[in-house]
Amino acid sequence: MGGLRRICARHHRHAGRGPRVRCRAPAPHAGFRAVLRRARAGAARHPAAHLPGPQGRRCSSGPSGDRPLPAGRRDRGACRRARPDPGRCGGASDGAAVPRCCEGILRMSGAVPHIAIVVGSARAARFADYPLAWLRERVGARDDLRLSVIDVRDVGLPSYNLPKPPALAPREYSSRQQRALGQRLDEVDGFLFLVNEYNHGYGAALKNMLDHYFAEFEHKPAAFFGYGNVGGSRAIEQLRQVVAELNMVSVRESVHIFGMQFPAVREGGPAAAEVFDALEPRLTVMTDHLLWWARALNAARSA
Repeated sequence: MGGLRRICARHHRHAGRGPRVRCRAPAPHAGFRAVLRRARAGAARHPAAHLPGPQGRRCSSGPSGDRPLPAGRRDRGACRRARPDPGRCGGASDGAAVPRCCEGILRMSGAVPHIAIVVGSARAARFADYPLAWLRERVGARDDLRLSVIDVRDVGLPSYNLPKPPALAPREYSSRQQRALGQRLDEVDGFLFLVNEYNHGYGAALKNMLDHYFAEFEHKPAAFFGYGNVGGSRAIEQLRQVVAELNMVSVRESVHIFGMQFPAVREGGPAAAEVFDALEPRLTVMTDHLLWWARALNAARSA
């Protein structure tokens, strides 16, 4: 573009020496137009393009939504109407925790989402049981979800030694334990991982469980509650990359208990209540967004 401006400036400086030259941006070549057509066709096939409500309205439709615009034009008002309202997206407690433009997704899935807390530590004397009890009380008290717990300490999976990767052999279970857990995972709409941090990463038992499955996790959302050094943040960041490889969606927010807070949590009483009370607003936001993704992806999987 800079080169085009320089050419235009040169032509204007020498306008008196010859006929005036009108500078125009070069027209897109045929290859670019073909790529653009394929991109538009792919967008039309996307599940979100057919959802009810403004999020499914295409920009090429007319202002009334039923009359196409002339070729080369688009309804910019429809695009603006389809954008999320920032004031309506967040962890508000008044039920407005999702963008109004995507309320159609909520209507598509009338069933209450099934959320599973996945406990990632297999140690006998683990810290996870303290936040687990609090999560079961707080998250389980909500009437807009159904809660269960999957504990890696109890699943009984052997060390990973499958003949084929689960991504290439979906639901080809090699043991009774793998089949039983796989059926439980299939029933879940979203996962809340309770993540410990050991030596700068998450636990081996959790990685072993994740490696045994693929289709059971695919196209589902994941949220994270971390504890340990720096609140388990480094373990969560590693886990985000793993769930992305499982074709999952990770929620932006996460909740953390730092190592220096462990004594207060173990003490119980007012000291522990002070730690957990400070976490509750962020837990609400994270759970709201986890449920939003659970409903949206459930609708897309069912389409």
